[in-house]
Amino acid sequence: MFKTFVFLFVLGVNSPTTLEDKLGPYDTLEKCFFRGANIVRSLYSTEFPIVKVEVICLELKIKEKEENPSKKKDLMV
Repeated sequence: MFKTFVFLFVLGVNSPTTLEDKLGPYDTLEKCFFRGANIVRSLYSTEFPIVKVEVICLELKIKEKEENPSKKKDLMV
């Protein structure tokens, strides 16, 4: 699973603005970057003097739950 982030660099602002996509996560890296491209396209329709835009897709590692967490394994033999 991948999560989309967009870093927006605007003229006159010292640090980048980070946009986190709330629709994800996405199954594939391609879908993640496609979503980032859609966000960038919508940003260029605004009046902001955009200097640079970066799209980053981070892979999420999801831990699987234990089958029965109430049963603890006895470590003493």
